[in-house]
Amino acid sequence: MMSLGALEPSPRLRALAGSIALGGIAITHEVLALALLASGCAAVLLVQGNFQHYARFLVRIWLPVAAGLGVVWALIVRGSPESGHDAGVEVGLHFALVIALRLAALAALFQGAVLSLKGLRLAYFFHRLGMSPSATAALVSIFNL
Repeated sequence: MMSLGALEPSPRLRALAGSIALGGIAITHEVLALALLASGCAAVLLVQGNFQHYARFLVRIWLPVAAGLGVVWALIVRGSPESGHDAGVEVGLHFALVIALRLAALAALFQGAVLSLKGLRLAYFFHRLGMSPSATAALVSIFNL
């Protein structure tokens, strides 16, 4: 049986996959596509064994933010920035759902791509991307804080 360590992507491939997923998260307005992106990133976290951190994020941070977005855009504004005011509760709810799913997908992507790298693996990742030693040290220090 092949170990999961053998499936470790190179730093450049990890950065490329993360960039592609980030682009998809940023440009789509489709709820299903965002839900699939968030689910795919969450599946990566499950394979890595880091899903409990993401689940804690979803319960403690994402759910209250998503509820707040729903209240503001669906009940108070009743629309989205593109549609203007008084466009309807459905338009506001759709906008709030898109934003909430973007946040969930971005969090899962970030946790799966960067926060899964522990210790020297994070320094190796930044170094292999071509960053200077001082930039690598600064970024590793920031992530450790």
